[in-house]
Amino acid sequence: MTYSLLCAFLAPVLVAQQPGAEPSAVFHDAGATPATPTSSVSAVGNAMPMLLNRTAGLQLLDGELWGGADGYKVRFDADGFEFTPALGPAVPRNYPMQFRLQSIGRGSELVPLAAPKQRHDGLRVEYDRGSVIERYDLGPEAMEQSFVFTTRPRGQGDLVVRGRMRTDMQTTHERDGLRVEQPGFGGFHVGAVTGVDANGARAQGSVRYDDGIVELSLPAEFVDHAVFPLVLDPLIGIAFGLNLITGFDDRGPLAAFDTSNDCYLVIWSNVFSATDVDVNGQRISRAGSLLGTRVFIETSTALETEPTICNVNGRNTFVVAYNRNGDILARGITAANGAVSLAITVAGGTSNQHSPSIGGDPVAPAVNIPGNSVCVWESDAEPAVLATRVILNTDGTLSLSGTVHTLASGSTGRPSRPRISKSGGTTGRYAVAFERLFADRDPWAIVINSSGAPITAAIAVDSATGHDEKPEVDGDGTNWVVAWQHEVSTTGPNFHDAFARSIAIAGSPAALIATPIVQLMINIPALNDELTPSVIRTGGSTLVGVDYRALPLFGDSSSVASLDPFDCALCEGVIYPHINGAVAEGAPFGCSALSGGGPPDDALLVWEFITASNPANADIAAQFWHSADGAVSSLGGGCGSGGIAQATCVRVPNPAFAHRLRGATPSAGTLLLQSLGQESGVCGPCTRVPALNGIVTLFLLTDSVGNAALRSVIPNNSALRGLVQLTLRSGGACIQFDIDMSNALRIVIE
Repeated sequence: MTYSLLCAFLAPVLVAQQPGAEPSAVFHDAGATPATPTSSVSAVGNAMPMLLNRTAGLQLLDGELWGGADGYKVRFDADGFEFTPALGPAVPRNYPMQFRLQSIGRGSELVPLAAPKQRHDGLRVEYDRGSVIERYDLGPEAMEQSFVFTTRPRGQGDLVVRGRMRTDMQTTHERDGLRVEQPGFGGFHVGAVTGVDANGARAQGSVRYDDGIVELSLPAEFVDHAVFPLVLDPLIGIAFGLNLITGFDDRGPLAAFDTSNDCYLVIWSNVFSATDVDVNGQRISRAGSLLGTRVFIETSTALETEPTICNVNGRNTFVVAYNRNGDILARGITAANGAVSLAITVAGGTSNQHSPSIGGDPVAPAVNIPGNSVCVWESDAEPAVLATRVILNTDGTLSLSGTVHTLASGSTGRPSRPRISKSGGTTGRYAVAFERLFADRDPWAIVINSSGAPITAAIAVDSATGHDEKPEVDGDGTNWVVAWQHEVSTTGPNFHDAFARSIAIAGSPAALIATPIVQLMINIPALNDELTPSVIRTGGSTLVGVDYRALPLFGDSSSVASLDPFDCALCEGVIYPHINGAVAEGAPFGCSALSGGGPPDDALLVWEFITASNPANADIAAQFWHSADGAVSSLGGGCGSGGIAQATCVRVPNPAFAHRLRGATPSAGTLLLQSLGQESGVCGPCTRVPALNGIVTLFLLTDSVGNAALRSVIPNNSALRGLVQLTLRSGGACIQFDIDMSNALRIVIE
């Protein structure tokens, strides 16, 4: 390390500040659309995206046994099942099929059937009927039905299994099976029958259907010579779709992280019909492997839409809230095994409640203090944006605080579509972003506490002409980034651009302050339509994703920009998560491990995509990312009104890097101390952490709310990587040296 390189970093440039403001930035990426991330961002776990919805599951939910996969769900009763294919939102209702076994026999000789004894394990359900075991194995694309005979049935002739099949769909014969469909929308197959004996000998059987009775048969000669046990084995499932434009199955993925179990839970909506949308999920380890089977969070025949998720670290549990036909419900999902709690109603009544968003708690609760999450939603009655605390009890059940807080209301400037930060951080404070409709739509923001009560007044994040919609927000409990889509034109071809702004809580009484608005020109050409932003706060950076559209339908792609969370300046570049063969991809949502109390720079991106080979179905993809934004840790030492020292995006190069001080004595002189060594010097109630030997001292002034920023360029030189620097800011009045101190930071350049 040369002395000149060291001085280049240790000699900051003083930046003139407006009160509460930091330097703005406008940036764009000149590349086309690479399918891999830029070199500044590194993947963890699996380097390539993975599919989450190509899984099956089987679990008890509200006392009923449910199974299913991407294209179907099935409810197992005491003596049979009801199978429902996912036909997509264009079909007006569900078209289920019920099956009940009626008889088994050869010729006129019927085998007596005992009362069924149901059992299940893994992805298998069995009905033990004495002389035969009726078995169902669930897979990602089909449900395999089989009948296991331990001994040769009495009688002569073909072995025939008869069952009653009830459905409103049209049933016709095709090849060696049945085609069950709702014309114009899709359906499923009952596949060909195969017989397999104990030695592996196989024989083709047949399927016959007449007036609700289905017969599955094996030829007599094969049964006469078979070695038992013998399995009669058709397939039910293999869904096919006919509505190639509107039959998208899986939509709106979101994620949360649980640090104790080192895993994420990804949730999404599974569309069965225009009147039935379910909520499914899948747990994923941070190493990149699927954990357990698909999780069924809601499987009823109602509309369960707008799912949202958070993590309550102290209970090692996820909380999922969703809209059911105009009510807001919530369930807990145990991170260790995917067990789902009973649902509670967060908001109901005769008026319409919708657009829920829920934030969690990364801090373990004290003894006997319930785990905390905060849910916000829109109520049409007032109209208003409301909030309440959702309590996760030690026994895994959910309850409510009983107090509902109004965050914004009014028919003029109607508030709508609230979004809450993914956690309250260590401060237990959540930012809520929402729309307000005046002459056009504008994004607003407010900060609430862990009970849902406002602790600042709401502020307008943007009030420019044109609709500014779909705001999203995330942060660390003190500083947040809000991103939204701005309407550029009503005639196109560029309809929307993406914008972002950093907001922070400061002062007494507490108020929100904001940095200048930044236009995120993530993608070129400039005519791309940038839609549906997402925000994920990591330790030292904030990821803002968009869905950018080049064509009306099959032209969407996803992209993510890494920003400095304090001024929204570009931190690490732009990444393009991508599935090979995808022709349309939605905005990348997700979360960092930070929001669940885990490693701050690890994040999971999730998005929906459609391929040309299967345009009738949207799938869910996921990819892990580790932000290469430097390592910053607090060493303590703060005292009095010295404020909080912070630094972000400590990487080579970063021409916009700044040392920052938040919440110190307003309008006061302050010192920035920088050192390459560490010691512990007592200064009254303060601790001086940086070593005085070789220390660099710089003077600056705080603004009216006690904030300051000092720009310090990190040049484009790889020799700086790994440099360790300690900083300490001071200001105000202290007993011995007339100074208070902020916390010291240990900064490692990446």
